Amino acid sequence: MGVNMDQDEQMERRIDAVVEDDVRRGYRVKEVPDNLLRSLREALDGEPTVPQFTHVRFNKITPKKKRMINEAVIRRYHADVQNMALLSSARLRELNIERGEWSVEQEKRMQWLERETNRMMRDLYADGFSARETWATSLIDASAELRGMYEKGLNEDGEELLNEEQRTDLVATFDRWLEWTPATQDLMNVKFGELFDGVYKVDTDYGRLIEMYPLEEAVTLLGTIDDLRDRLNRYVECVNYREELLKLQIKQGKMLSESVEQRRDMTEEMARLYYCAEICNEAGVGLTPLTPAFDALWDLPEDVVNWLLVEIFFFFEGTPDVEGARDFLAQWGFIAAPEQTSKNGAKESSDESPEALSSSTDSPPADKTPADSSASMTPTI
Repeated sequence: MGVNMDQDEQMERRIDAVVEDDVRRGYRVKEVPDNLLRSLREALDGEPTVPQFTHVRFNKITPKKKRMINEAVIRRYHADVQNMALLSSARLRELNIERGEWSVEQEKRMQWLERETNRMMRDLYADGFSARETWATSLIDASAELRGMYEKGLNEDGEELLNEEQRTDLVATFDRWLEWTPATQDLMNVKFGELFDGVYKVDTDYGRLIEMYPLEEAVTLLGTIDDLRDRLNRYVECVNYREELLKLQIKQGKMLSESVEQRRDMTEEMARLYYCAEICNEAGVGLTPLTPAFDALWDLPEDVVNWLLVEIFFFFEGTPDVEGARDFLAQWGFIAAPEQTSKNGAKESSDESPEALSSSTDSPPADKTPADSSASMTPTI
C-alpha cells in the first residue's frame, strides 16, 4: 500500500509540475507521432503543398487571436445562414424524423446511454479499472481454488465435512452459478429453469453455496469471486453500451454534419487551431503557420487534423502532457491509444481500449470530420 501511495504522489507531483510549466510558458510543444508523419508524406502525392513538420507548438489564446477567430467564424456563419440550401440542426432533425431515419426514442436512448456509461465508467474506475487485465486471471485462479475446496469437502481441521453426494451437488451448484452472466440469463432459464420455477436465480445459488459449505475461508473466497465476476460483467456491459451509444452518435452526426450550426462549430475549432498552433522545432522555436492560409487546413490529412484538434483541446483544458493523465481516456476509447512498436520495429495496435472512439457526452461527432475531435474528449465522471 505504501508503494502505491508513493507512486500516486510521484505522479501527482509530476502532473502538477507539467501543468505549472505549461501555464508559466503559455505554450506546449508536441512531437508529431510517426504514423502521422507517414500520413503527411503520403499526402504529398495528391497535394504537393501539404506542409511537412515534426513538431507543433500550441499557444494560449490572446485577445487578438480571439478576435481573429471570431471574425473567421462570423464570416463563415453569415455566409451559411444566407445560403437557403443549408438547413438548421432543428430542421434537419424534423425532416429525418418525418422520413423515419431518426426518432425521439433514439434521442432518449442516447441520453440514457450517456448517463449510464458515465456512471458505469466512474464506478469501474473507482474499483481499480486500471488493473482490469488481472481481473479475469484472478477470477480463474480463485474459482479453481474454491472448486478444489468443494471437491474435498473438508472442515477447518481437515476432516470430512461433506459426503460424496453432497460434494457432487456442491460442485454442480458452483459450476452452474459460475456459468451465469447477465447475457446468459435466457440460456440459464432454459438449462436450469425447472430447478427455479422457470427462471434461474443466481442469488439463490449463491445462498445455497454458503449454506452447503459455510467454511469461513470458502465463504470469503466465494465473495471475492462474486466481486471479480461482477466487475467483469459490468465492464462488458459498459463496453456494449458504449458501442451502442457510438452507433447512435455517428448516425446523429451524419444527420447534422452539414447543418449551419455544425459548420459554425467546425469553423470555430479549425480557426482556434489555425491561430493558436504553429510549426516549430523540438525547442519550440522557428515558428511558421500550419498552413499558408486558413482554408488550407482542410488540405491536411484527416488523421493529422484530428490529432491536432485533440492536442490543442488538451492544452486549452490544462490536461497534463503525461501518459498517466490520459490513460483513462485511451482505455475507454475517447482518444485513440498510442501506436506501439514491437522489438523488430513492426507496428502493433494497442488493445488498451474497447474501441477506438471519438465520442462526446455533450454533442455527437460528425462522421469522420475534423470537427468532431475537440468537443468530446473528457467524459463526465
